[in-house]
Amino acid sequence: MVDIASIRQLFLDDYIVDSLDGVIRRYHRPIRSIDKPVLGATAPWEINSIGPFLFGGTVIYDEEDHIFKMWYRLDEPLEKAPEGMREVVAEDGSITRRNWIEHAGLFKAAYATSTDGINWDRPILGVTEYQGSKINNILPSGTGGKSIIRRPAIIKDYLEADPARKYKMAYVDNVNGKWSLEKAYSSNGINWEMGVGDPAYFKSPVVPHGALFGWDPRKELWVHYSKKIGKRRIDVDGSEISGLQAICRSTSKDFEHWGNTREIITANPFDPQMWSAGSHAILSAISYTDDLYIGLSDTVPARSAEDVQPSLIDTVGSMRQEHFTELFYSRDGINWNRTAPFFEFLKPGVWGTWDSELVLCSKPIVKDDQILFYYTGNNLQCNAHIPDHPQRELIGTVSGGVRSGYGIGVASMRLDGFVSIDGDDPGGVLTTKPLVFNGDRLVLNARVPEGPDSNLSDTVPDFGVLRVEITDKLGNTLSGYGDSDSDPVLGDSIEHVVSWNGKSDIGRLEGIPVRLRFHLKNSALYSFHTRSQKVVETSFSTTEPGSRGRPS
Repeated sequence: MVDIASIRQLFLDDYIVDSLDGVIRRYHRPIRSIDKPVLGATAPWEINSIGPFLFGGTVIYDEEDHIFKMWYRLDEPLEKAPEGMREVVAEDGSITRRNWIEHAGLFKAAYATSTDGINWDRPILGVTEYQGSKINNILPSGTGGKSIIRRPAIIKDYLEADPARKYKMAYVDNVNGKWSLEKAYSSNGINWEMGVGDPAYFKSPVVPHGALFGWDPRKELWVHYSKKIGKRRIDVDGSEISGLQAICRSTSKDFEHWGNTREIITANPFDPQMWSAGSHAILSAISYTDDLYIGLSDTVPARSAEDVQPSLIDTVGSMRQEHFTELFYSRDGINWNRTAPFFEFLKPGVWGTWDSELVLCSKPIVKDDQILFYYTGNNLQCNAHIPDHPQRELIGTVSGGVRSGYGIGVASMRLDGFVSIDGDDPGGVLTTKPLVFNGDRLVLNARVPEGPDSNLSDTVPDFGVLRVEITDKLGNTLSGYGDSDSDPVLGDSIEHVVSWNGKSDIGRLEGIPVRLRFHLKNSALYSFHTRSQKVVETSFSTTEPGSRGRPS
């Protein structure tokens, strides 16, 4: 028996599903509404970088200010090391050969705002000098000695009592020659107190380059996801390849002292050789409902010794890899599952478009009846900024009106639209496990078409129909709640209220174990929940998930 209270129930797994008879679980992707970046390289400090991008960056909808806010990255192309190939020794003694140096000021971040999430403004912040002027939207740099701010992950803490710490940032800096997770605070998201407290060094081979989840109210901890990197044998001749071996989770009680680092996502024996759980935009996750976490990660499907010709091994080598965005979910924030292994959640754009080569998702934003996915796109390899990379000279060039390099786009999906249970023709039945609920109304997020496209044929009467039957825990139909008693659910809505013989009140069943049987014909069910008629829901959460003070 599952106590669902009044929490929306999705169908990413069989958590509340007992059987599927004649219906299928169908996976969906977000839809791009525009064919260009919502934020491309237009300002001089963007044109002179590899382009604006987000992995490690943040987009939120500020519920107090009622605008979208974005903190994005502006990394410069890597400079070639004057001595040629050089060896970089990690703390664990492993050696990596590189042909570049990471100079001071290489990693920057900037700030933008929008009223509609599509058209973005770059407010003049006046806090950082660029080419002799502070007339720009560049954020302050880190304090580690190299003017670095890398992976600036931000949340707005609505419950913070100290106004100066309303905005919290976790970012990466190079302190004393080592990468560390640094903290910063701000009252407005613009003027920051950087490098607060002691650096948080991660024990190699774990590195802080990751993603900030934010505050987890169920665990009462701040959560950060990071990378475990290392080398693995790729050939019998002793050749090795570097890459991400696992995604790790670290926690903090006060946002400043981080620890309890543990692996949470790794490859399993059924994955292809050298499969990796992430690379750049690892596990950009949110608390989606009170019993479900949602995350996105750019998995790497497979790698082999033959991926790059020998002459390019030192130049691009292990860094040439596919990025395959997958959807992850968790019931506790620790144990994660892939919703549909190898189903590409957001595909790159079509040939010739600005995002045709690479897409990397940031944390989703739940706003009103939609989920927004801001993402980094590129029509070059993500490592084209490396010296001697074959595509290096293409960065910033324009062909057919399309600029080569990074940009930021957006795609959207209906609320709870990740997965649907579909009944085609002649239809089928989804039966739940015994459930206990709170409330007196059953509400469905469902799409029940009236018929085929009117441009192709006449509308078919009663083409799509969805009915709901309620049984006891043993499967016996309750009087008055049978399939024939159910009024048909028709149309497309995230809030269909189910009724039986014209009555929708199910309050007498509250707290009693029951099963729901959804009879679906040419219809799709995305989620359901119960609620009290006394509670009027006009919108859903718009606060960035993972922050404190998220509206329920």
